[in-house]
Amino acid sequence: MRMMFAYHSEEPAGATGPLPSHGIDRRGARSVYLLERSGLEQPVSPDLLSWDLRNPAVTLPPREDTLYWCKIFKLPTLRRKHHMVRYEPLLQPGNRHYMHHVIVYECDDNGAELEKQVRDGGQVCYQANMPALFFSCNNVVVAWAIGSEGFSFPPEAGYPLDPDAGPKYYMMETHYNNPSQDADVTDSSGIRLYYSANLRRYDAGVLSVGLDPNWRHIIPPEQPQVVSEGHCISQCTRHTLPSQGISLFAVLLHTHLIGRKVRLRQIRDEEELSPIAADNNYDFSYQEYRRLQKPAKVLPGDHLIAECVYNSEGRSTITLGGLTTREEMCLVYVLYYPRIELSLCHSLPSLPTVLHSLGIQELRQGSSPVMIKSPPELADMTLENRLVSYDWEKNFQSFQETTHRGSFKPLCWMKKHTLLPGTEDFEAFYPNVSKPYKEPSSCHSSRWKKPRRRKKPGDDNMDGGGDREGEGEGQSQNILDVESEDRTKVYSSFGVHESSRLNAAPGSARAVRLAAALVLPTAILFWS
Repeated sequence: MRMMFAYHSEEPAGATGPLPSHGIDRRGARSVYLLERSGLEQPVSPDLLSWDLRNPAVTLPPREDTLYWCKIFKLPTLRRKHHMVRYEPLLQPGNRHYMHHVIVYECDDNGAELEKQVRDGGQVCYQANMPALFFSCNNVVVAWAIGSEGFSFPPEAGYPLDPDAGPKYYMMETHYNNPSQDADVTDSSGIRLYYSANLRRYDAGVLSVGLDPNWRHIIPPEQPQVVSEGHCISQCTRHTLPSQGISLFAVLLHTHLIGRKVRLRQIRDEEELSPIAADNNYDFSYQEYRRLQKPAKVLPGDHLIAECVYNSEGRSTITLGGLTTREEMCLVYVLYYPRIELSLCHSLPSLPTVLHSLGIQELRQGSSPVMIKSPPELADMTLENRLVSYDWEKNFQSFQETTHRGSFKPLCWMKKHTLLPGTEDFEAFYPNVSKPYKEPSSCHSSRWKKPRRRKKPGDDNMDGGGDREGEGEGQSQNILDVESEDRTKVYSSFGVHESSRLNAAPGSARAVRLAAALVLPTAILFWS
């Protein structure tokens, strides 16, 4: 909820009479969670140890609005396993508004090269010269985002820090956001972890669910509501969760600037259960973990969906998924126990689905920039130009329907940075939902109830309706008609390492740079 406040520096003179004016500097508003607090109200126990992970003096580039900085740290000397039970941000005074998020990852590699990186001040992430061993750091330990004050674990769980069986090295990724491109900004912020030798009942873990940040996540412009969905398919949970399932005790919902609603949906045996978490008034500036009032159980075979609703009315060109703040994300981080080997459970629209949504049948093999071959009316147009010039007002509903019902690539990443065996070449579809979730009329029967209010853009898309009968994961018949071999076409697929910067300041060229970092493997497009 959004809370408005005003106060005065002195107590009222009496119980009657007018109150003195608070003045313009003693009022404000901020978002708060009243019922799903992070647990930081409790003081730090004196028996806890602390580990500070701070960046060295990182200078923000004055002519760029986004910087990802990666720094390697080594686990403190421990004689036995400990549990991390709390963490807080360490924000350099005056620099809070530059901090978008901080994520700490486990590193799978314990070699000498990482030891050298510990002594180094860090470097820009995800660049061509980034050491390959940095990519061994992929399992999330801590996720802090703008507006958060940190998190305190429930008494039954803690994140394991094990010098014998666990990783010895960790990578801290810091996303700096400098939209005004201020010069002479240097920062040494970070994260403080609290840990204890008194082990708790369960080892906790972090699981990321949603859309993989990639250009295939397309948000059309000038629309009051655009729905995007990222899937954690049932095959992923069926083969990685214990028979008794896992218990989710906290959830962090994450989009960028144009996200308006986010929820984590749960489907079991074709029935959609009540949302694990939902926010119909998402605030980009308040991304705090919600500590669930009652842990939510996820069982093997459950299908999870991170669903995000965006409002792009203020943008005149498309927004793509990606890492920068102007680009978009749709992710949900969940804290749970007991810990499992699954680390990221994402999905990505398949290239056939993306092309179909844009009215493209075939691309020219080996073309650079990527050119369209058919249909004839689009022949020799670049894919880049098609994205920019597409008539979104006319074709928006068709686009939404295609991206919702089309195939997608599941990404079931394990802690060892390998895909779950059997899913490497798998394509999935939206699951069958024979029993959609319905909002209860009483607040006594649901772990989440939408407050009564006037309808806002996106409500119609957040009601969790059913889908085409017989449509499910791995089915043989679908909107792309994969059975028709005579209509199979070969094209050159491509992926973009980082999306283009489409949403620069008003008045800029907003050029689409999809030609950067192209990868050109051969793929098959099934077209109906």
